Amino acid sequence: MLLGAGAYPAVSPDGRQMLFQRINPETQGDLYRAPLDGSEEPTAFLVEGGHATRSAFSPDGRYVAFVVERGGRPGLFLRPYPEGEGVWQVSTEGGDHPRFSRAGDRLFYTRGSEVMEVTLTLGPTPQLGTPRLVVSGETDKLHLDSGYDVAPDGSGFVAVREVPDQGTAVPNLTLVQSWFAEFRSQAGVPES
Repeated sequence: MLLGAGAYPAVSPDGRQMLFQRINPETQGDLYRAPLDGSEEPTAFLVEGGHATRSAFSPDGRYVAFVVERGGRPGLFLRPYPEGEGVWQVSTEGGDHPRFSRAGDRLFYTRGSEVMEVTLTLGPTPQLGTPRLVVSGETDKLHLDSGYDVAPDGSGFVAVREVPDQGTAVPNLTLVQSWFAEFRSQAGVPES
């Protein structure tokens, strides 16, 4: 299925819907939604006067966090999905790259080289806490613009970390399949 030109896809928790950005010469960027089975053409979810971009679904799929850039500065907002009344501003001093905790009780986003956290309760009217700093990318030498993710239990993050100059050596990326089997053999634990 070809959805046409677009960027920054986000798939709903049930795997049935996708949100993505389409460039619109009049509004700069809009968010569109489409069923992944191809049964319908993409339809507008958010047509803004600003540049709407990166989005993330809440774990229950009832809300979407998204970024709107106005005047060159991104801000983070929350809106019901697939439709509904209300848009809530999440970030107070800019925000980008939204990520929900698996429990849906926290929303994380980047603000420059920082990761911010907002506690939330997702009911008919979402209740949003005050943004607070949880990770300083500069201090921890993280490259947050390369992407990051929240650990399943919300206790940490995965991000690209700067390493000391290693000359011309190319860093290695290791994928461990059968993680538990590998761990058991190294720990000397017999397989059950």
